Amino acid sequence: MLKPYSSYKETSKGYHFRIPSHWQEIPNRSLMTEIVNYNTDDNAVLLSLSQYTGITLKDFENKIGMTFSDSLIGYKIVKPNNIVMNIMLAWNGSTACSNYEGVISPAYAVFKVHNEDALPMYLHYLFRIEPMCIYYKAYSTGIIDSRLRLYPNIFKSLYSILPPKEEQNQIVRYLDWKTAEIDRFVHQKKKQIKRLKDLRIQTINKAVTRGINNCVDCKETGIDWLPSMPSHWDLKKLRNFLTEVSDKNHPECQLLSVTRELGVIVRDVEDYESNHNYIPDDLSNYKRVKNGQFVINKMKAWQGSYGLSVYDGIVSPAYYVFDLKFKNKEFFHWAIRSKIYVNFFAQYSDGIRVGQWDLSKEKLKTIPFLVPPENEQAEIVEFLKEKSERIEEQIKSIETEIELLQELRTKIIVDVVTGQIDVRDVVVPEYSRDEDTDSDDIEDDEEEIEESED
Repeated sequence: MLKPYSSYKETSKGYHFRIPSHWQEIPNRSLMTEIVNYNTDDNAVLLSLSQYTGITLKDFENKIGMTFSDSLIGYKIVKPNNIVMNIMLAWNGSTACSNYEGVISPAYAVFKVHNEDALPMYLHYLFRIEPMCIYYKAYSTGIIDSRLRLYPNIFKSLYSILPPKEEQNQIVRYLDWKTAEIDRFVHQKKKQIKRLKDLRIQTINKAVTRGINNCVDCKETGIDWLPSMPSHWDLKKLRNFLTEVSDKNHPECQLLSVTRELGVIVRDVEDYESNHNYIPDDLSNYKRVKNGQFVINKMKAWQGSYGLSVYDGIVSPAYYVFDLKFKNKEFFHWAIRSKIYVNFFAQYSDGIRVGQWDLSKEKLKTIPFLVPPENEQAEIVEFLKEKSERIEEQIKSIETEIELLQELRTKIIVDVVTGQIDVRDVVVPEYSRDEDTDSDDIEDDEEEIEESED
């Protein structure tokens, strides 16, 4: 059982916690020097800074449609052990020590730790904890959170707590070990979630293309993506069910958007951080959508950005809106949003620029669609509802476990880095940090507002 230090003293800089009596409070300017070296090499390694993962190598291969500057000339050079701060998000934990050499956005601040009594990785842990972020927020300028800025000259005037160097080293070793343990558990939990999501995808794919009866005769379809289907099902084209509509001049209606994971959603126009895509002042040209209509983002249909709307509202004029002539709309929605049909939408889309393939109305209407008998459609819908609810319950249970693990991780870091518990005598065992837990490459279905093609 870890215990606190034997004696503490109050701090005078607004941290709202006590520190061990022998620790110091030192102005940041006595610890670090801002360095501004601009890059001249267009082949430099581009780095990224996140409040969650710290400094990482920018990953372009796995970020479809991600855009970045055509040139890295003028970006700021970062060396190993430099401290990098996102001026606009320092109050939210976006400050970190770099393990890499590379370049970062010129809007960020880069510091070199010049004080021999300060370890960069101790400062890394310190600068990212919530009590320090609250402290930074009080000195940030701006009106709303998404526009707050902590300028380097202000940051340098603020104070940091500093244990003796040997204690910093032990704190870093202890936290590296403990966070590696917790990160490994979290990674395993995320892999469980990934398997459950894959199971849900496979279950839906099978149900909407083969039904829920394993003993059924099949016939060939002549389609590469879907070679066979139940012999008593019909194969039709989407043109049989879709009639395009274009009803405009309803700017008073709520704004909708189309996402690849949830289909049609209500867009939160008050969320400034999410609404980084353009929303015009005049929405009179936007298309009206009614409950039960089928909506497609034609530029991102190949990703699955389409679905049946359960809302009334308006969408970008670049989207397709259709009346749907299909009796069991629930079955249509389950089927068309399955990964099997996403393959069709991708195959029928055209374009040169990755991430912006266009789906024409003519090709859209030729996409094949499997139609079971109406009684079987109803059975499939009920089956998928039950299966999906079970899987979702399991996912939520695991997500709760992940949340508790992450809360534990946060508490350990805060308690140790601020001296609320004493780890000086802890023997840190030999351990290895899994690289895949650092990269956190397990896919998370984070929703993003899809970009309007205005």
